[in-house]
Amino acid sequence: MSKSLGEKIISGTIWTVLMRVSIRSLGIISIIILARLLVPEDYGVIAKAVLLGGFLELITQFGFSVALIKNINASFDEYNTVWTLTIIRALVLSLLMAGGAIYISEYFNEPRIEELIYCYAVANILKGFY
Repeated sequence: MSKSLGEKIISGTIWTVLMRVSIRSLGIISIIILARLLVPEDYGVIAKAVLLGGFLELITQFGFSVALIKNINASFDEYNTVWTLTIIRALVLSLLMAGGAIYISEYFNEPRIEELIYCYAVANILKGFY
């Protein structure tokens, strides 16, 4: 038996909310673990590296995933296009982060942040494939 449009919307909303809650919960758990393992100075260095990545991600959000969720009749080609654009975006952002790592390190007067930005750039590439 096929679901009605209202049932599909409710089901999709529930799954989206559950996904966001689980992602936020994992984020909180990782922050708690980091806070336990790192000294305050190290935690500040990580926060500075994440600041850069978060800012770049925020200003380059295209909303393609939201458009796919809203489009009930999205084709396989549209999903492939969004996936490809997400990968390209991740690669460009990672290149920007890696290219600017030295300058960010000098700006914050913190040499350790450069290596963290490189790691964050690699993680960003991997994240682009989800």
